[in-house]
Amino acid sequence: PGSRKIEVQAVNLVERLFNKANWQGNRFYRDFGIDLHVKVFEDSGQQQDTPWEFYVQVKGTERLRIRKDTIGFSIDVDHLRLWSQVSLSILLIICDVTANSAYWLGVKEFVRSVPNPDLKSKRKSITLNIPIKNQLTEEALVLIQQYVQGEIMYTRAHRVISVIRWWAMGQHRLSYDAEPNDDLLPIDPSDFPELSLPVSEIDKPVLAYCWGCGYIWWMDESETR
Repeated sequence: PGSRKIEVQAVNLVERLFNKANWQGNRFYRDFGIDLHVKVFEDSGQQQDTPWEFYVQVKGTERLRIRKDTIGFSIDVDHLRLWSQVSLSILLIICDVTANSAYWLGVKEFVRSVPNPDLKSKRKSITLNIPIKNQLTEEALVLIQQYVQGEIMYTRAHRVISVIRWWAMGQHRLSYDAEPNDDLLPIDPSDFPELSLPVSEIDKPVLAYCWGCGYIWWMDESETR
């Protein structure tokens, strides 16, 4: 009963913060490893719907494990594997119900930083280090919205990158069909680092493609030509 009370307090705390920003949080009343589905609304005199939405898993505690500038929290590896395959972004939010404070972490971004052997091993849990600067406040909701937008753009980007490369390869072959020469085709994408999330400084991110080398990156829509 004590543990359940802490979890309820933690979810209530997170809901109150989202409600202040007019974000709509819907609870899952059975524990599927996700507590809330959150829909982002812009408050411009009236609630303006947006395409941004995400899931939240809330964990409550009465005392945080603080190490220097991070909060340590142990999580089941099975949960991370499951969350990495969910289509929407997932935020893990750790709440200190005693201090009425909370801290968030983008799960998919964390999973991408974890070596694959760690997630494929038989280990039961892994320790997350959540930056203290990721405190969940009204001001932090702007950063969360940017993160969610970036994750959604990132997911959509990977759906079309293969099409872009297929089209570009075909165009190159058509250009040089008289004398086929692999040296004239775009460089293998493995020669470049994996596409990252668009940075928050880019207001309207779009994908840019380099005809010469096949490299794909983010740029602002206003800079395209």
